[in-house]
Amino acid sequence: ELLLRLRVSEQTAADIAAVNATWDSFDDEQRKRMPQLRAVNTLVESYNLERLAVLGGTCRLYKAVDTVSATTEEAKKVAVEKLVHKGIAELKVKVAAPVVAVRRLSPSVPTGTVGSVLAMPSADELVCMFKGAVISVWRVEWEALDEEGVLIGTRKQIPVLLAWALTIHRAQGSEMEIVCIDFSLDDWACEGLAYAALSRVLSFSALCVRGLSERHVKTSAVCMAFCQALLESEQ
Repeated sequence: ELLLRLRVSEQTAADIAAVNATWDSFDDEQRKRMPQLRAVNTLVESYNLERLAVLGGTCRLYKAVDTVSATTEEAKKVAVEKLVHKGIAELKVKVAAPVVAVRRLSPSVPTGTVGSVLAMPSADELVCMFKGAVISVWRVEWEALDEEGVLIGTRKQIPVLLAWALTIHRAQGSEMEIVCIDFSLDDWACEGLAYAALSRVLSFSALCVRGLSERHVKTSAVCMAFCQALLESEQ
């Protein structure tokens, strides 16, 4: 019921207080072991690399393999720009590092599933544990197309990212066992982010939150009007 109120910006002061009270249910060491949800991608990347640096063991670098098939210089430039947003250029991992799937890896491991690295046997394979199952994760191909739908480039990369921290957009659609969110750290400017973040878990016991305020809860006027129109059409 609280989430439903947050979804339409009808939350109460008691709702905000109840969410923020979950922070004190955990200590600092427990919070470090929880996935962190953040609003800004650059801060997610820096936090993940910081945690990777203190994790023991050997680091392996998986570099993306890009192929540009465009023929003109302008098209080649466009291809390179598009490939930047396809997969990750450099994936650094260690054994025991948490990772999140950015492609469906099996029928039981959809995009957004969080697991951990078990082994790094080759430059093209990463062995991970997802939901208790051991899965060999191989490079997959992302395509870059021009405005006419013509293939102008490809990127091959291991389809996972480090997952000590995730952006809200990356976490959308996934169901997480537990999550830590400090709303005071980032600029949560986008509409619906607070609801999307808090709804990644199924209960209060899986939330560790502080810094949530009324200003973080934003809804889209267009979406609200659309929902209202649907309700009126059903009546």
